Order: sequence, then C-alpha cells, then structure tokens
Amino acid sequence: MKRKVSGSSNRAPGRGRGTRPRHGASVRPIAVRTTPSASTSSSTTRHVTCPRCHLHRSVSTVSCALRPRYLTNEHTLETIPNGTSSPSSHRWIHIRDSNKIQSVVNPSSPSLMARVDICPRRFIDTHTLELVEFSKNVDTIPPYAILSHRWISGEEIVYQEYLRDYHSHLDNETKSGYRKIQNACRMARQEDLRYIWIDTCCIKQGDKRDVGSNITSMYGYYQNAEVCYAYLVDVSGSGELFPEKEWFRRGWTLQELLAPRTVVFLDNNWNRIGDKHTLQNEIHLATQIPQKVLSGEQSIRDIDVLNRMLWTLNRTTTKPQDGAYCLQGLLGVSIQPDYKEDDQMSFMINRLGKALLDANPELKGRLGIEHDCFYEPGFSFLTLVWRTLSQFPYQGMKRYRWLG
Repeated sequence: MKRKVSGSSNRAPGRGRGTRPRHGASVRPIAVRTTPSASTSSSTTRHVTCPRCHLHRSVSTVSCALRPRYLTNEHTLETIPNGTSSPSSHRWIHIRDSNKIQSVVNPSSPSLMARVDICPRRFIDTHTLELVEFSKNVDTIPPYAILSHRWISGEEIVYQEYLRDYHSHLDNETKSGYRKIQNACRMARQEDLRYIWIDTCCIKQGDKRDVGSNITSMYGYYQNAEVCYAYLVDVSGSGELFPEKEWFRRGWTLQELLAPRTVVFLDNNWNRIGDKHTLQNEIHLATQIPQKVLSGEQSIRDIDVLNRMLWTLNRTTTKPQDGAYCLQGLLGVSIQPDYKEDDQMSFMINRLGKALLDANPELKGRLGIEHDCFYEPGFSFLTLVWRTLSQFPYQGMKRYRWLG
C-alpha cells in the first residue's frame, strides 16, 4: 500500500513539520530534467508547474539527461533559523549577518577526527523528496540528518533510479528501499531538518570520482550530521537484545556509530529504541568500545590507534575492498578507493597499513617493522597487527575475527 503524505503548503521552507501537499496518491521523488541536447534526445521537454505544490515539473516521452536541483546560498539561509542551531551535533551553524553563515566546532565536543566543513553537497529534500545539490559557492551546508542502515540486495534505490521520471517510480515504490527513504525523510521532518543524506541514492554508484570523494569524506559526513538514524531492519521491538543484531557486525556501521554526536536507533517499524547515550552500556558490552567514547566525554583521538583496531574485530563487509576503506576515518588516514584493484583482503590492508605508519611513524617500532616491507612478497600487515593485538587483554578474543 502506498503511504499517503499530507500537510500544509503555507509553512516557511525548512521550518515546522509540514510536508509537500499530496500530488496524486503518494509522494514521489521529483525528476529534474535538463534541456535535451542532440547527444541525449531530440524530443521536446515540456515543463509544467503543479498548481497545488508549485513545484516545477518536466514531462517528456523520451528519457533525457537528469540531474538534481542545484541550491545556492539563498536556499541555505532559508533553512537555518536566526541565531545558533540546536547543539545536537559536533558543529554549530551560526549566521554572521543576513547574507553570510559559517560552521564552527561545538565547544562541548571533544577533539574531532574530521573537520567540521566536511559535509555532503547532495541530499534528499525531506519535504519534497527530490534530490538537491548545493553549488560549490555555498560555504556552509545547513543542518542535515543522515541514515545508517544495511543494504538489502535488489531492494535499494540508487542514484540513477531515483532520478527517473514518475512512471519508473511506480515500480520503485514496491521496493523496501524506497519506503526506507520515505520513512527516513519523515523522521527528519519531525525534527525540522530539511535535508537528509542517504548513501544509496546520494552517491553516483557508476562514477569513480564521485564514489571516491564520498568514501574518503564519509566519516566527516556522519560526524557533522545533526542526527544519525540507525535503522535496524532485524529488530522488531525495544525488548530485543539489539546489540546482537547484524547492524553491529558490519564494517561501515562502526564509523556510523562513532562519528555522530547523536545516533538514534530505530526498529523495523521506525519506532525509537533509544540512542547512543542512553544505551551506551549495552553497546559497550557488545562492541568493547569505552563508554566515555560513546558518551562523547573522550575523544577517539585519545584512544591508541591499535586499540581502535580492536573495535573492528568480528565485523564484515560485502566487498573485500571495503574492509580497508571503512577504517580510514576511524584511523585518521586516507587512501584512494579503487574497486577494480586486487580483491585480496591483504592487499587493501597493506595499503591502509602503509598510510597508517606514514601518519604514525612510532608504530613501526611497536610492530617490529624495520624497513618498508609492504610490497615484499608474502608480507601481511593484517597478520602483523593481529599478532600485536593478541598481546592485549581482550575477553573472548579468540572467537573474534578480523573485519573482511
């Protein structure tokens, strides 16, 4: 059944809980079309304006180039109330004057792993469900929500799918991934957040440059979000032992747990279970992450880098390469993602290890590395780290395995 969304159309942009008025039976992502060229289509695109929601729509019988709606500083100012935003994130948004805003570190936040200006530029508008993208001349991104979830094969809506015309979206509405987007937007609207970032449809999966840029910046995306919604599809109620669920065994969700200041856990019906602060004891027991780190009292930078790697034990990734890529932000290093490279786990971990030792030369002595041996046949940084970590007291460590 299609979810009907209604609401008032006379609310100020980005304020209150109003949603876009219904257009037909349900809310669908808006396809924003460019003018067709000879290289894309020879058909004429007719642009119409909905008399109820006043959104500019395009109609064409032939597919042509699609892109998100681009936003400028004026759109940014519209979504930020006067004064200081709610201190729910690691960054505060300030309005310096009527035409200028800036992002500053929340003074109650510990030392951060990423800069506060590392934010996405492509979002879903939670009121209209259309893809929007802030232009490069926008200095500060307004407050936004972010989603943490597990990808379900065959059910997710990716970037190009999301930009198709309305007729294509009739099929997409049957996918659980589309309902996930709708519900995530609803949660963000309830907290007066106009934008949300969801990895499935906010990353151009076929664009190597776009994928690489987003992956290397993703820790910052989560760190600087106002709130992270952790959707646990295999949890049916608050009474379950949710730390034993799959979300706590995935590689990417480690940084999605640690980076944001506020993480709200939701069950499969989108009911609130709790948050990172109220559930820190249960999370600590399941992950071995110190409670002071979960509560924000202690910075991740204060934790020994090898101890941080202990947190990755018993976590898995679908793609072998992600076993290394998802650790960049946590370890404070950066390596360029390449999903066409050797899919052997040891190769990616060796590349990550080299970047880690370049950033922390003192680790060479602790790991017993006397020279640059990363490219020697048979060398495994993974084995070396595992041997060192095994010397740390860690309850039940033998039953854990390395991320991969």
